[in-house]
Formats: sequence, structure tokens, C-alpha cells
Amino acid sequence: MKTRTRKIVKDSLKKISPPIYSYLLEKNLENQLPPRYKNRMPTSFVMEDRNAGFFSLFFQVVGALKFCEERGSNLTINFNTGPYVEREKGINWWSYYFESDSFRFNQQHARIFEITDREEQCLFSNYGRNLPIKEANKIVSQIKIKRELTSKVSTFAEKNFKDKKIIGIHYRGTDKVSGKRKESDRVPYEYITQHLEGYGPEYLFFLASDESQFLNAMQDHFHKRVCFYNAIRSDNGTALHNRINNYSMYKIGEDALIDCLLLSQCEKLIRTDSNLSLACSFFNPDQQVINITKEFMRRRSHE
Repeated sequence: MKTRTRKIVKDSLKKISPPIYSYLLEKNLENQLPPRYKNRMPTSFVMEDRNAGFFSLFFQVVGALKFCEERGSNLTINFNTGPYVEREKGINWWSYYFESDSFRFNQQHARIFEITDREEQCLFSNYGRNLPIKEANKIVSQIKIKRELTSKVSTFAEKNFKDKKIIGIHYRGTDKVSGKRKESDRVPYEYITQHLEGYGPEYLFFLASDESQFLNAMQDHFHKRVCFYNAIRSDNGTALHNRINNYSMYKIGEDALIDCLLLSQCEKLIRTDSNLSLACSFFNPDQQVINITKEFMRRRSHE
């Protein structure tokens, strides 16, 4: 109950007073980090990666970027050991997708600290994930996506979204909602279809999911009202970032980023608990969003 009360207070403060919420969030991060992070001398941090999903690592960069900007520190992204590395494309997979892996907020000679500790990396990820949306959008605007990827997004949107009323739906399955380390409850497919039936025939649905079964179920139900990007999906419940079936990990990362950008362009977003669809608001802070996991859990608790 205490955890639930704290979450309610946090969410309320985040909406009512983002500056105060942001200040408290930053102080909470400072209190959890080791003493070396509290030194205000010119510093260059080198952020290493870990074995995690694409947007968990994206939030790790967002959090570190915000932290460094506030302190006038520099940041270098050195993602060379995580799940998306493909050596023929280069040693730093961050640069596969983004224009810059270096952000400078101080021109002085600075001490270099490498952020290799997984617990510290997770703290930065949590910090980035929980930033107020408008503030996060300003940080994300500094992270330039490669033109060849934004071109794919524009081409798909021009063909499928132009002059249409599009509802984006993101359904996160696989390890997020199953197994020993599951982080959220699974929302039944039927609950999603019932919700979407409330939208008239003038609405089309853009679907994004890591589960091929979800896509199939929605196509069977809504037929031509459904469109989707040709992304790699799991058909056996295994998370994509766990290198299943020898799929290209570069393509899996590209698919995740493109799905996120396309979802952010929809008129409304209906999402389950997921880092990917949370990140949509970072790219489009004015988008109307419904967290259908929360809606489902509230309804279930009252039955």
C-alpha cells in the first residue's frame, strides 16, 4: 500500500508541478550515485552499455545526457558489448542509429570517468525514463537519428498515414509479461479488440508489437483497418534482444526505433507497459496516450 501511495503522489506531482518533480528526481539520483558523481569539476563521462532492450538503453542515454547537461559535463556513448553489436557495422552500436555518440557541455580539459557498473547504468536509465515529458523532449531533440532511418519513417507514414485518422497500438509481450523476471501483467488480446471496437470505421490502426500472434489476432479481427511496419517479431515468446533465430540484431534495433517513431505520429496512442511506447511521448509530448495495462488492471481489481 505504501508503494502504491508513493506512486500516486509521484504521478500527481509530475503532472501538477514538473519543475519540482524534476528537481526531486535529480536529487534522488544524486543520493543513489557514488560520491565521484557529486564532484562539480569538469568531467567527461563515458557511458557503457549492458544486456537490455533497446529503449531501456535509450533511456540510459537520456538520463545521462540530462545529468551531464545540468552539470556542464561531457558525455560519450560507448555501446560496444551489448545485444545490438554487429562488428561489420562498427564497434559502437549507438552510432548505427544516431548521428552523434559525443555530447559536449564543457570545453575545458576534463577528467574521464567510465560508467561500467550495471547498477549505476540502471539508475541513469530509471532517471531518464521518469523525466517530465516536456523536459525529456528537449533532451531527445539533441539525439539526432540517422537520416536513412527517418527517411524510412517518412516513406511509410506518407503511404499509410496521410489524410487518415490513425490510432497507434503498441502491445509488448514476450519476457515483459511472462517468465520469472516478468515486469507487467499480460493484457488479453480480447481486451484490446473490445477497446478498439469503440472507434468508428473512419479510424485505422497502426500496430506495433514484438509478438507475431498479436498482429495475427488483430488482423483476423479488423482486417483492412490494420497496418504495420515489416518488423521482426517473436513467434515463440522469446524476447527479441535475446538473439533468437540468428536474426540481425541491427534490424531488431532499427525496427524498434522505427516503430516508436511511427507510433509517435499517430493521432492517439494505446499502449501496454513498455519502454518503447513510453518513449513515444518523448518524441511527441502532446500526443494523447492511454495506458491500457493500467486500465485493464483497474477494471480487474473491481471485478
